Amino acid sequence: MSTVGNLTDYGERITIAYLLTQIATIHLMSVAGGETPGGGTEFTAVDYAGQAHTFAVDPGDTSRIINSGGAIAFGTPATNWGSCVELRGRNGYGEDVMYWTLAPAVLCEQGAPVRIPASMLIEYMQ
Repeated sequence: MSTVGNLTDYGERITIAYLLTQIATIHLMSVAGGETPGGGTEFTAVDYAGQAHTFAVDPGDTSRIINSGGAIAFGTPATNWGSCVELRGRNGYGEDVMYWTLAPAVLCEQGAPVRIPASMLIEYMQ
């Protein structure tokens, strides 16, 4: 006898909502890491840094995220950073919690502010 456990749609939403609240920073990746913890290649430009960001759970519906803030601003590159193909959310210990594949990739060019709408990271949960 074998069994397979599956989450319901509600179970999936509440699990993802919880995981989002564990994220402390968002990072831009030039090479995707996917499921691999610590995988991929993060930008290394002198003027680049991962950005602090927090997500909050709706107290009236724990399967929804609210107050995720506006755009996540990474600043204006002084040099071309390259193409961002993935975003990675890390907890306060630097461990990868979630990732988002960007299609198409976001080109981070010299002189052009890099901003990722936070709503883009949670829109599938609403």
